[in-house]
Amino acid sequence: MKRKPGPAPDTYLWNGRIYVGTKAVAEAAGVGTGTVSYHLNTYGNLDRLGHGNARHFRAPVSGKPVNIGPRSFPSRRALARAIGVNDSTVSRWLKDGQADRILSALMRTEVRG
Repeated sequence: MKRKPGPAPDTYLWNGRIYVGTKAVAEAAGVGTGTVSYHLNTYGNLDRLGHGNARHFRAPVSGKPVNIGPRSFPSRRALARAIGVNDSTVSRWLKDGQADRILSALMRTEVRG
């Protein structure tokens, strides 16, 4: 059984290349087909595709060193991982002046090996 010929897929220019169909553009841009359709319907072209506000990207964390007793950690995140708690927990403990809780958690971690 032969397939009925349908309308040919549209071609789109994005980043200097020609793509056949919205699915091909979406795969190249790393977005969904709905995003491609949105740009076409809203702006009439794909000039803004891929230049969004990038809310889903996190900036690299360059933390300040944290000293607890004789130990030093490159960041709060490194300290949190060492003692097995969340980053926010370490931040809250430091903000509240509860360095003794951090020190006891660090000692428990070292005893466990």
